[in-house]
Amino acid sequence: MDKKHKIGRNDPCPCGSGKKYKRCCGAGSHTYVNGEKELDYFKLNKEIAYKGKVGRMREESCIRYIRHKQVAFMAIEQAITKQTKALGQTITCHKGCSFCCSQYIGASIQECEAIVYYLYQHENLLADFLQAYPKWRADVRKNESLFKRIGELYNKLGASHTKKTIFPLIQEAGSHYFAQNIPCPFLSDKLCLIYEVRPWSCAGYFVVDPAEYCRPSSTTMPKYYEVHGKWEIEEPMYGKSKAFVLNPLPVGVHNILIGGTDFLSKIPGLESLEQEAINDPEVRPIIQRYLKTR
Repeated sequence: MDKKHKIGRNDPCPCGSGKKYKRCCGAGSHTYVNGEKELDYFKLNKEIAYKGKVGRMREESCIRYIRHKQVAFMAIEQAITKQTKALGQTITCHKGCSFCCSQYIGASIQECEAIVYYLYQHENLLADFLQAYPKWRADVRKNESLFKRIGELYNKLGASHTKKTIFPLIQEAGSHYFAQNIPCPFLSDKLCLIYEVRPWSCAGYFVVDPAEYCRPSSTTMPKYYEVHGKWEIEEPMYGKSKAFVLNPLPVGVHNILIGGTDFLSKIPGLESLEQEAINDPEVRPIIQRYLKTR
């Protein structure tokens, strides 16, 4: 990461909250190690992400998840083709159509981790996302209560509540959010930066109505079709955590980028991940090297 992305503890937080970084996303992150000098946290997290025992575990998990997702995408495409053929219609959705890319998109921590891995392998895409994120987050904060409510409803859906009770509430809140027309920060020139590993929520729905119906300002709602199937990998995260944690996709990805294993260690079952990672004999010298250059 180049130097323009380095943010000091007292600088405005890049998430757009208006708070200082140390009072917001930087609280408890790798910015300081043992109270010593300030670190370039984006660059450090990227360098140590897949180093040591924890890092290799993260990398293997991400690679496995991405491979699984890409195989599943082929199955989804086949299912969509079959459904549209049965309807005698043609699917409207295609790469480059971005009318629906202002929807609220939730993603599991595993999915966010895999997307972070993908971004680390494509630095130009990572830079585009980091540049777009602050404005997106600032725009979302203008109606933060609605944004948080949708997340809370989705997490209730993953807990003990029934779909029949929660889905109508999600649809209503989601419609209000979509009407704000806040483009996804993973969108660049109407193209999805992470299309190859895009969220299940984006890959599993399609429409056959005119694309214009999908605009946030449209008065005619398109009919959405869902490709049914269980696509997520159902296994404990890193063999330790069975917690269902759904994040707004951009927020989850950004939190991992700036917090690394510190953020992941806040997930029930992964509390020891941070200490295991930063105290690994392969990782500790890298941290010490960063301290010496500051």
